[in-house]
Parts: sequence; structure tokens; C-alpha cells
Amino acid sequence: TFTVDLPADHAPAVTRDEDRQEALQAQAPKAMVLYIEDNASNIRLMRHIAQVLGSIDLHVADEPWEGLELAARLRPDVILLDINLPGMDGFEVKARLDADVATRDIPVVAISANVLGDTLARGQAAGFRGYLTKPISVRALVDALHEATAPPMTDGAVNA
Repeated sequence: TFTVDLPADHAPAVTRDEDRQEALQAQAPKAMVLYIEDNASNIRLMRHIAQVLGSIDLHVADEPWEGLELAARLRPDVILLDINLPGMDGFEVKARLDADVATRDIPVVAISANVLGDTLARGQAAGFRGYLTKPISVRALVDALHEATAPPMTDGAVNA
């Protein structure tokens, strides 16, 4: 029989988590975001993420038609769109957004648990500005929001 005492190292882990959270908060763009999602748990999670980031003005539609109406009325900076919606999938919602002069220029980022190659290719062909997978990575979400809200590069501009 023997005993081993190992020092607990809780404080640095908490500090690293706090540092990561502060870094994400600093990198998250200030943006109005419309989230079209029918799953209540995913909505709660996104609301929590938006609250933690602090710079996201989050609006939620839990049905596709409501999302289309809010998009036209609010003109958000970015739309986060679930692909697997009842009654109208995310690809059809994206097509309707593109067909409406009031919403066609709003960047749309797809969110789905489906990561099959054909679905990803279909998302790329549909013109989504990004494709996030569930469960949501906060880092990937911040990166996608940053990319979607960044001003477009002009001809001759150098990407630094």
C-alpha cells in the first residue's frame, strides 16, 4: 500500500478558460444576428452564447416563415439558418431570401448536424457564407460571424 499526493492545479485551468472567453468576446463582431431554428435547446444555447459574447444582438425565429418576415423587416447583419426545419428546409429558406430584393445581400451561415459531403456541397452551391456543424463550436461561430460581417475585399486589395 502506498499514497501519492498530487497538488491540485485548479486556478490556472480557470484562468485559461477565462482568458479564452475574454479572447472570444474581444474577437466577436458587433452584429445583429437572426437565428432561424426550431429546436428550443439550440435556441437556448445560442442565446447563452450571444449573452456571453456580449456584442451580438440576437433575434430568433422558430419557424421558417417567421424567419423570412423578420429578415425582411430587421435586415440583420447575418442570418444563422438551421438546415433541418419543419415545413421548409434551410435550402428553400435560403432560395427565398435570395429571391427577395430586401434580403438577398444578407450573408447567411448554415447550421446543421448533417455533415455529409453531398449536403456540404449543396450548401456551398446554394451560396451560404459558411456551414457550421452541431454541436456549435463557439470559436467556429465567432469566426463565421467575423467573416460574414467583414467588408468585402476590393479589387487589388491585399489580404493581410
